[in-house]
Amino acid sequence: MDRLLNRFMGETPFAETLAEEWLPSVDVSETEDKLLIKAELPGLESKDVNLSISGDVLTIKGGSR
Repeated sequence: MDRLLNRFMGETPFAETLAEEWLPSVDVSETEDKLLIKAELPGLESKDVNLSISGDVLTIKGGSR
């Protein structure tokens, strides 16, 4: 997997992140006044999902910790 990612993305921190973390399926759409984000998070309840925004980056974390 690492070799495949490096082939397409090179030796970058982003490629390393992809190899180490699970990335769920996400659908993003935009209207005139909203940004709608739908993420497939099987096995998680809404109380187990944490959203944060820092600058232009939305982070979605999930788990029953």
